[in-house]
Amino acid sequence: MGVKKVSLRATLQHHEKRLDQILSEWLPRVLDKRVTRGKARRLILIGGVYLDGRRCRIASKKIFVGVRIEVAADLDELFEEESRLIGDGYITVDDILYEDDDLIAINKPAQLPTEAALTNTKESAYEALKKLLQGRDGKTDFYLGLHHRLDTETSGVLLLTRSKRANPGIAAEFSDHQARKVYHALCYRNPKYESFPNVWEIQNHLDRQDSTRNRQMKMEAVTTGGNPAHTEFQLLETLERALWVEARPLTGRSHQIRVHLADSGLPILGDSLYLPRGIGKPPSVNRLMLHAASLTITHPATKRLLTIEAPLPEDFLQAMKRFKQKRPLKK
Repeated sequence: MGVKKVSLRATLQHHEKRLDQILSEWLPRVLDKRVTRGKARRLILIGGVYLDGRRCRIASKKIFVGVRIEVAADLDELFEEESRLIGDGYITVDDILYEDDDLIAINKPAQLPTEAALTNTKESAYEALKKLLQGRDGKTDFYLGLHHRLDTETSGVLLLTRSKRANPGIAAEFSDHQARKVYHALCYRNPKYESFPNVWEIQNHLDRQDSTRNRQMKMEAVTTGGNPAHTEFQLLETLERALWVEARPLTGRSHQIRVHLADSGLPILGDSLYLPRGIGKPPSVNRLMLHAASLTITHPATKRLLTIEAPLPEDFLQAMKRFKQKRPLKK
């Protein structure tokens, strides 16, 4: 197929859409070849996309009417199948959501631990990304810093730093709870609740549960001690056997969203650790149905707001189909 150049002038149908979404919708028509969102992100990250003549490497960039989008890339290389298996899990270039000289964000697959642990034999997302970058760039002397974590079973946006100069700003954003996180969860639809409010919040204190019976760390709400935990929730859709919920944690406590949803009577599907007693067995899934959908930070170099989004993974979408959507709820 070789190098090909195509261009598009954004119209109303493209207004305020993400760049990778527009490419995945437009390019199949002009290339006569399927282009996934992952392939579109890869095309952006390798520098093959220009906006009004300037290269753009931000897949989540919002496009407005009149912007000229140009694509100039070696399409043989773009469509070359690439699957770099690493240990028990994998990270590929298609999983990179954002990258510049200071930051890199990936769409962490479920079942992949964020970092190595003595009790976990799986290779971590951190190690997998490091190996991927070494293979892609042919370098071993680069910096990669980890500043936040996702539970092993949780998928979605994981941000790392590519330079030491970015560390103080990013570390402060997470420690001061300035980074804005949005999660999506599929929750057990408890028959005890015929209806549920569209918006609610939980604000309490959480502490590690004092129990030797649980081998896994477990958190619980406490009346004295602990650390403050605050989460805002919005009900997005009611399904036949589940609820699709958006969570916005305003603090960053371990298992915060999981505990708060369980305390609301809506444990996340696949979360046996926080399944309240006496509510019956919820529909089965293969993992904790929690996804880090977006992360908004102030870029440490440009000082501009940066929002990084990760599309819902296939297993999440398939679970939604199985639970048969009933009716949408207005936001």
